[in-house]
Amino acid sequence: MTSSLSGRPGGDRRGRARFISAVVSHGWTWAMMVFFIFAPVYSMYDATSREEYGATLISVNGLSVLLVLLIPCAISALGLTAVRVPDLGRWATRALLWTSTLLLFLFCLVGMLSIGFLYIPAFLAMLIASIADLRATRQDQGIA
Repeated sequence: MTSSLSGRPGGDRRGRARFISAVVSHGWTWAMMVFFIFAPVYSMYDATSREEYGATLISVNGLSVLLVLLIPCAISALGLTAVRVPDLGRWATRALLWTSTLLLFLFCLVGMLSIGFLYIPAFLAMLIASIADLRATRQDQGIA
């Protein structure tokens, strides 16, 4: 049976869970990118005027920080692609999903003291997609 949402075998429920989790993960990474571009995440103090004001990530670190913010977007796109492309095959899908899950976890871990903790929901959503794929594969093989 092929899921109408994911284009992958594994039944409608697991295919839908896989697809929705991958979309949530990818959407979260883009939402965090927009948040970090526009939200004042730094609190600055001007000693001459004695005023405190907020500053964005880009105003403090420059435009090069956009490359760092694109990393989790690219990683989650890899997982979403694994779910959406029907011709990948079972092992390629699983490899791409688990690779993107691991890379999102490493991004969260490396950036934990700064922005990494805000990407934990993206990692968890991709983990759910990976587990749903694993369970759907086992169900297809009759192992479940």
